[in-house]
Amino acid sequence: MLFTLPENRQAVDLGLSVKWATCNIGANKPTEKGNKYGWGDSSGVIYTFSFDDFITDENTDFHGYAYPKRLEPEPPTSIVGTRYDVAKQSWGGNWRMPTLLEAQELVDKCEFVIRDNGIIAFGPSGDSIVFPNPAKESLNNYEYAAGEMDTRLIIKTDRRNTICTFIIGQEMLNGSPVMVDGKPKVYSNTDNAFRSDMLPIRAVCDY
Repeated sequence: MLFTLPENRQAVDLGLSVKWATCNIGANKPTEKGNKYGWGDSSGVIYTFSFDDFITDENTDFHGYAYPKRLEPEPPTSIVGTRYDVAKQSWGGNWRMPTLLEAQELVDKCEFVIRDNGIIAFGPSGDSIVFPNPAKESLNNYEYAAGEMDTRLIIKTDRRNTICTFIIGQEMLNGSPVMVDGKPKVYSNTDNAFRSDMLPIRAVCDY
């Protein structure tokens, strides 16, 4: 597990409802990927699926092994600010995971520009933060976990297993970067993932 030094846990006022961290949990530079976590589990231990664990009924399946010890089947709708909040567990203080609305605000109100050293998000305040460029071989390197379940889905098992995420990355088409005026186009949006997925975390804090 990588460890973010206290002096690198900086918050930036982008002119949004919360301040955003300058780097991912586990990173010490904005361009570093940091750690990946199962939702609600700050251990960073990757759960290895075995068919011995798979029980096919409406209450149990392998996606259930992610909160918080990967044995408790029914998570709360939100872990923001709780003892299962990976940002709060890892950095302490006022740090926490973002909500879906805060992630959507970041996506909607920031201007994103791709540079060699990362993807820069310029906020309404004029200040900015940097997200790592995604590795070409893995989409998960630019999908970040939020602290809420995705209750927008209507299927019961999906509601229980699906978390809110946001994506900051490079738009691709048929495996190639999308270019606009000779420059790569940024893809930014909110999305969802299984809570058993291992994803990076970008923390926020209140004013």
